[in-house]
Amino acid sequence: IGSLGPLGGIAGPAIGDSLSLGPGRGNVISGNTQFGIDISANPPANVSAGVIARNIIGLGSDGTTPIPNSFSGISIRDFSISDGGAPLLGVITIGGGLFLRNVISGNTQNGILASAVGLEIRGNKIGTDEPGNVARPNQIGINLFGGGAGNLARTATVDDNLICGNSTIGVRLAATTATLTNNRIGINQFFFPLPNNGFGVLVASSSATIGGTTFGTGNTIHSNGNTGVQVENSSLFGTSSQAQIIGNSIARNGSLTPALGINLNVADQVTANDSGDPDIGPNLLQNFPVITSATFDLAGDVTVNGTLNSTASTITQRRLTSIIGV
Repeated sequence: IGSLGPLGGIAGPAIGDSLSLGPGRGNVISGNTQFGIDISANPPANVSAGVIARNIIGLGSDGTTPIPNSFSGISIRDFSISDGGAPLLGVITIGGGLFLRNVISGNTQNGILASAVGLEIRGNKIGTDEPGNVARPNQIGINLFGGGAGNLARTATVDDNLICGNSTIGVRLAATTATLTNNRIGINQFFFPLPNNGFGVLVASSSATIGGTTFGTGNTIHSNGNTGVQVENSSLFGTSSQAQIIGNSIARNGSLTPALGINLNVADQVTANDSGDPDIGPNLLQNFPVITSATFDLAGDVTVNGTLNSTASTITQRRLTSIIGV
């Protein structure tokens, strides 16, 4: 559907338009009684690549009037890019950057609901109007989950998206492996607060890398209604969560409910340090460092001193990042 030919080599679904300028110039996919777009296969389909680009999904053609799809805007279920268990060259890409982004907003349940191998979600506006200024909420912005056909590990890259204004969670990861980089979660395109009313990011029984050490990989996770990044285990999936959270700006979360920037348990409270750090749980309930002083000199250098009581004979890396309270 549409005209994605110039991207070349697309053997999977191609839904949208790469020829005209400006976002949302492919299809208007709104007002459906179930999903706006539903890609599903059981057993897993053998697909080398697919693209969903430049569509408005859940709003009217004006890019602002909510016309919700009653379930999710985009659903990819029990779907794997595989050939006898070996990945083929190519991925399913939702968006792709400034001139390929979708506007996925106003849907009754999820903006994107996906259980996929090799999924890429890049450059979309999820939970806002087309300009990216006003909330047009999905219930959950991006909801990625594991399981399904083939018992293959579900993997996803979520990069350079505007994820804000959703009525509960910005990004939910459940029993999946995902990398989140360079997203704005809880603020609009001009960096003004436009909170997701729940968690900015929820990591439940998943492995996640949130941010990175190189320029342009950190996420801005500001002004969400609850915790900025919540890491917890889920009895539904039964595996422990491990999340590397590094190089992000995490600020002023808890705008609706008093909350932490980062929380490693179900209860929204500080998990007390314990001697030797023997406990288990999300991120092994890693003890937090106790900062004893912070000074700066006339050259602008900052010196931070503190202690960390953790597992013996273990190297633990700590980085100073931007985590600001409510």
